[in-house]
Amino acid sequence: MSHIAICLLADDRVFRQSGMVNWPSGGAAPGAPQRSSGTGEDDRARAARLLAEATSAIPPMGGDFARACTLAATARVLAHIDLDRAAGLAAEAERIARSLTSPGQSALALIYVATALARVDPKHAVQLADRAERAARSISDEPVRADVLALAADVLASTDRDRAARLADDAERAAQSITDEDRKTRALTYLVEIQAKLEPDRAARLADDAERAAQSITDQGRRTRALTYLVELQAKLDPDRAERIARSLPDEDSRASALTYVAEALAKTDSDRAEQIARSFTRKYTKATALAGITRELAPTDPARAERIAQSIKEKDSQGSALLYVAEAMAATDPARAARLAADAERIARTYTARGAQGRRASALANVSRVLAQIDPEHADELAAEAERVAQAITYPTPKYLQTGQSFYEHQKALDLSQVARVLSSSDPDRAERIARSITVEPEKANTLGVIIADTLREPDDDALDLFQGSRFAEQAILPVFFGG
Repeated sequence: MSHIAICLLADDRVFRQSGMVNWPSGGAAPGAPQRSSGTGEDDRARAARLLAEATSAIPPMGGDFARACTLAATARVLAHIDLDRAAGLAAEAERIARSLTSPGQSALALIYVATALARVDPKHAVQLADRAERAARSISDEPVRADVLALAADVLASTDRDRAARLADDAERAAQSITDEDRKTRALTYLVEIQAKLEPDRAARLADDAERAAQSITDQGRRTRALTYLVELQAKLDPDRAERIARSLPDEDSRASALTYVAEALAKTDSDRAEQIARSFTRKYTKATALAGITRELAPTDPARAERIAQSIKEKDSQGSALLYVAEAMAATDPARAARLAADAERIARTYTARGAQGRRASALANVSRVLAQIDPEHADELAAEAERVAQAITYPTPKYLQTGQSFYEHQKALDLSQVARVLSSSDPDRAERIARSITVEPEKANTLGVIIADTLREPDDDALDLFQGSRFAEQAILPVFFGG
């Protein structure tokens, strides 16, 4: 599922959680102006060109389910700029989806096609959704049926709420019958997320069920992980409950990780409590990460307090991130102050001098460039060029036991380049595309170009390019389906 169009199904949350770097990872702030392309190519032309390239590169082999989903995802994005070509891709995706022998794969692929056709042929989209619903209900395996119904409900939640609610109800019945408590917890937690968008009261009741299921998991590690996932979700819906669950976790690291979600969720509504939670952590890195998260949430509404918190952070990765969150929030209203904060972040970026920290240095400089694009375009260009030079110059030694094929270190270099390209995709799309094309690991190159397409087409508050919007729970639910469910 790593082809270019598949990456359009979600944001880059997984990449950001890979441990590579903690700085902001690209995409302009909502409403922020984009710099024009130096080639004179407008956003729609760039997206059309990249999508045409992506479509021609979709391999005919590699799994019919993956191919159908890729075609449908590409068609959905293409519908923003070329309805006829979108219809052609959707038709091919539908043909493949109908040929799939797995009811779960067929149902999910047809749902994708239906969403792609919503702009192109609404009537046929409804017919496909009906067919997909019937296929999903025919699945005999309870856990897979719960996953497929939930995924379908999630996809349709923003376009067909009535159908989504019906599918979510069916998914809940299937989930409640699952006997494996670990998998039952995952299914119910995902449904809490979906019902929060459809029926918040029902989401609260499902959260009770999910917590009971999680508490019944016998393995302590799995139980802690399941409860942490529930805290991550509940922090946005019921922070008091989330904090209670987080504080019940058995070890300090797990508690701090879970409480960080609570602190971030509370930042906008109870910043005193949020900051108190973060400052109660004893580990330096954990405290810094939580404070940076609070800064990110607080910066748009209370930049003065956010700046105070950012300046108090003792760990430089997190402080650099926090300073840029505030600078970006203030770029339009107080550009001079934003420039000073960006300069502080730049000084931190330049402290990454070790050979193994050059990827971090490049990404950090790219982030400063992205923020400065709104304030000081000339210096932003200089920093973007420097970030590109640093990233391209990165070398990793290849161990003697890895003499053939692409080594781990080549993949690491690909991630370094991808991170810089993703960061620059909204502020310097020409440079971002050039960096992306220099990546030698093809799946990562494809994914990075996909992010550039999504950033090019995205409008403020537009979620049309985000199936599942990067949900951790959707990712877990789709894996059994992808592998033959």
